[in-house]
Amino acid sequence: MKFSIGDLVRVKKTGEEGTVRDILEDDMFEVNINGTVFPVYKDEIEHPYLHWFLQKQKVNKVKKSVLVEDLPADKKKKKQDLVHHQPGFSLQFLPEYEHDGFEEVVTRLKVYLINQSIYHIYIDYRCELKIGSFFSLKTDILPFQTFYLHDIPYSIMQEQPEFKWIIFTDKKEKGPRFEDSLRIKPKKLFEYLNRIHFLNEPTFSLQIAAVEQPDTAMEAFAEPDDTLKEEFDDIFSQPALPAVKYEIDLHIEKLDSRHKYMDAFEKLSVQLQAFEQAMNDAIRTQQDHLTIIHGVGNGKLKQEIHKLLRVQYEAYCYFVHDYMPRYGMGATQVIFRK
Repeated sequence: MKFSIGDLVRVKKTGEEGTVRDILEDDMFEVNINGTVFPVYKDEIEHPYLHWFLQKQKVNKVKKSVLVEDLPADKKKKKQDLVHHQPGFSLQFLPEYEHDGFEEVVTRLKVYLINQSIYHIYIDYRCELKIGSFFSLKTDILPFQTFYLHDIPYSIMQEQPEFKWIIFTDKKEKGPRFEDSLRIKPKKLFEYLNRIHFLNEPTFSLQIAAVEQPDTAMEAFAEPDDTLKEEFDDIFSQPALPAVKYEIDLHIEKLDSRHKYMDAFEKLSVQLQAFEQAMNDAIRTQQDHLTIIHGVGNGKLKQEIHKLLRVQYEAYCYFVHDYMPRYGMGATQVIFRK
């Protein structure tokens, strides 16, 4: 079994996981586990992927099976139904489970507000019960941010709490305003939980408001009329603008087919070069945002990207690294300044 610097490894005897820091000899490596660095022999470590796979198989066997006939009929979706990253604002629910000795049961749900828009919004949010207020918050949320609101016990969800919100797209409350409320009936909640369990998804989301986002990149570079274009071409030829891309995947296998023959430094260099090219293209085309998919990994690529964003691109943009429904913690959202 071959190991390279930066590889994820697992100590066979203890089950601890870390990364290869240095190669001391052909059969000895220096590994870093939670900040502790020590040498190990080659036959004492292994790649953790097989162990992860086997553990996942065990967990899947324990999970309660859902029969097809138990699933709700596929009806036409209403406005407030399961959504996936549609432009606008959504409430997202993340159920947490505990094993009661027989099966996994939901004990509580984490509630998030997803701002899937270019607006820096201001929200007045409340969760109310029949006996009074359960939770309230007034805050601002950045564009394309998933904002944690609160936890709510499953037993309280059975009482149909009312979720209320007022959302402003302008700090001075002069822009578009979205005000509404939502109750989830126990039967509907059960359907949502059954569905995400069947689809093996961690959350379900309900869209609470849709917004139209101006495509500023296309408006800025609209095709000129024929007369102006001919006059312009007579003076000099303009190089073509790069295609507008709103996300860039920096996983090395997406960038270079020769990645198997590269060391860790070469891979990182290719990834950073692709990142800078994507950023420069986005600035040229005057995009509103760009999603950088860097993965979770050991964090080296993410750290270098954030460093470049703070130093090299600070004048052009700011960035948000937070949980995203589609990528988890494996992506960074870049919002360009106007």
